[in-house]
Amino acid sequence: MNAVKPTVAEITWQCGFNSQSHLGKTFRDVTSPTPGIYRNRSAIRGYGPDSEYWSQIIRTAAWRYTLIGCTCVLIARPDDRFEDLLYRFERGSFVSPQLSIAMGMVYPKSAIESLNSFLDRNSREGAGQKELISAQSVLRALGTPCSNPLRADSLQSRARQDAEFVEQLIEKQWAFWTRYHREQ
Repeated sequence: MNAVKPTVAEITWQCGFNSQSHLGKTFRDVTSPTPGIYRNRSAIRGYGPDSEYWSQIIRTAAWRYTLIGCTCVLIARPDDRFEDLLYRFERGSFVSPQLSIAMGMVYPKSAIESLNSFLDRNSREGAGQKELISAQSVLRALGTPCSNPLRADSLQSRARQDAEFVEQLIEKQWAFWTRYHREQ
């Protein structure tokens, strides 16, 4: 059966970029090949920059580079990037939802253990609400309940809107990447 792969436009939207040209520029800044080349899993594996390079891309505080790293992890599914994703997630990032999705989709067993541990270590005051909601949402997507959930409807108005946005973002991106991997 020939499954249709998501287009670069779909991946652009799902990754949070405003346009394909913005995604393309960021990709070229990080890797040199275009997103079209990276669209194929074999192209990512064939490119093969050294492990330290990808570790730095994912761990950087520059969210666009981290987002590119997350996308590459979601497409290529390498077996050695979990610690890098967790490192950036635990330190907070604009793209924490995408980091948690990459951890949960590619490394589900490690993600369940680490995200539960993260939630246990970080009370409601210890971490950003985006990270807490992201961890909970991915655990829910993995079928693992968390013991002391932070509920979006218990937050103040602006924080509640942000939390609801994160929950919706994770739900939509989880569905997208699930479909993507099913079609591979």
